[in-house]
Amino acid sequence: MISVGFALWDAYNAYNVCSDYGGDSIKCTVAAGSVFVFSLAIEGDEIVSIFRHGDELVEVPGRVYSILKRLDIVEEIDQGLQKARFVNERFAHIFDDIAKHGDDAAKALDDLVRAGVSTEAVEEAVKHGATVKAVKEGVERSEKALGRISRKVGDGYLLGQVGDYKVVIKKGDEDEGLINMLLRHVWGHEMEEAGITTFWPLGQRIVEPKTGRVVQLPKVFRDEKELREFLDDVVKRALKDPDYAGKFNGNSKVILTINLKKLGIRKEGIDVVEFVFLREGNSYCLKTVYPKAGSAVAKYVSTIGRWVG
Repeated sequence: MISVGFALWDAYNAYNVCSDYGGDSIKCTVAAGSVFVFSLAIEGDEIVSIFRHGDELVEVPGRVYSILKRLDIVEEIDQGLQKARFVNERFAHIFDDIAKHGDDAAKALDDLVRAGVSTEAVEEAVKHGATVKAVKEGVERSEKALGRISRKVGDGYLLGQVGDYKVVIKKGDEDEGLINMLLRHVWGHEMEEAGITTFWPLGQRIVEPKTGRVVQLPKVFRDEKELREFLDDVVKRALKDPDYAGKFNGNSKVILTINLKKLGIRKEGIDVVEFVFLREGNSYCLKTVYPKAGSAVAKYVSTIGRWVG
């Protein structure tokens, strides 16, 4: 590696520059020992940025840096020949993941944002133990499974029909649909403030918010594809049961609390699942779905900061 650029000012001078620019958030970042460009270097034929992260130096290829900058994962201060690049501390876990896994993680983040997932939601999933690439691949596997087993209608997929009402699921975002279900109940999005979060058991490792302890969840489903196929089977059977189908009666919201045994479905460690639908015109669109009860259902309660059940 050959250094070709100017070493940047020390943290004290960076602090003063940030103060001059009025960037309180950046100032705090520097004061906390966060990341700023230490130098530029050429490695092989590629220009890389070298970031100081605490006591370490972290290399980020130029093509990765361009994604980080465009998505506001990093910020830049330019004073002529001197440039400082800081991690936006709100996305520190994303930065660490991309610094560790490189191009694949950066591209995965870019794809997720293009698909409608916010960087804030990805940051929270990574903070709780996922990788950026795992989140992207999970969404893709689930959506592909949905496309194979359900018919496309508009911007969603048809799960069934009750009278005049279509029951559909959309890819959605962190607030509704397929992506909401995965972010909330596989990777723990909003588990710190949502009250109760139950998890689909895919063998994932969840980092406990308050203690940092890593909790290994059971593995009932091989992956998101198998989970999606299971849920499709459950809802289609439920729509044939008068007790469940009768709830789609024009109300603005439908909650189906489904006892799997009642539908003749057996799934190890899962006894009850709950679907939440919101009415949009003549359609009921899935907002989310989560496991409600069962020996393999992990439940985190944010108000007491621990797992229960």
